[in-house]
Amino acid sequence: MDNDQFSNKKYQKNNLFSSSTGLILISFALIFLFLKFGILLVINLTSFVFKFNPSQQSPANEIVPRPLLYYDYEATNSSAIVVNGKSFSEGKVKLVLNGKNYQSLETDKNSEFSLSLSLPEGKNEIYAVAENKNGQTSSPSEILVVLTDLTSPSLEILSPANESHLTGNNQRTVTLSGRTDENAIILVNNRRAILKKDGFFEFSYYLSEGENKITVSAKDEAGNITEKELLLFFNL
Repeated sequence: MDNDQFSNKKYQKNNLFSSSTGLILISFALIFLFLKFGILLVINLTSFVFKFNPSQQSPANEIVPRPLLYYDYEATNSSAIVVNGKSFSEGKVKLVLNGKNYQSLETDKNSEFSLSLSLPEGKNEIYAVAENKNGQTSSPSEILVVLTDLTSPSLEILSPANESHLTGNNQRTVTLSGRTDENAIILVNNRRAILKKDGFFEFSYYLSEGENKITVSAKDEAGNITEKELLLFFNL
């Protein structure tokens, strides 16, 4: 083998080694760049998607849950009542009484609240509206209808007359009759009487010998009570 052939083979071998080394270095560089900038790209892309994810925003058409209101009675004989409720969104709750804004208070998500109201006499309608921190409002809650009645029911005893004297077994059972407001409850010595049309009532009462004290009371839906006492005397 002459010197020229040996030199050519050595040159080719060096070129092959250089090419292999270059490819290896380029591969490592590409892997490094991919690992470095690829991960950063994924992270940045994830942050970008999360930042602009519509589910993380408060869209203009976000549905605000309506609040709940609780009150145990349909009628009351007090002008001052307390209404309880629950809010499902962070912000505030506005209370509306008879079509006018009455009061508002700050609320947290899933928080319970109590509101004191002063009601005018008569039929009252109460509801609440929730408002979130973006100013978006809910639909109204269910309407509470509360009757405020500050007037006691009427009560009239028609018969027998007060301080009547009754004699004999045929008068021992007396029929007590009277009149009151419709839908009132009549109690005769804590026993309920039957109320007929137009507020008329009757009650059969068995008399004891001597003095008989009878208490007649009329109670309306709001809890107002009117009482009258009747004194009857009985002898065999």
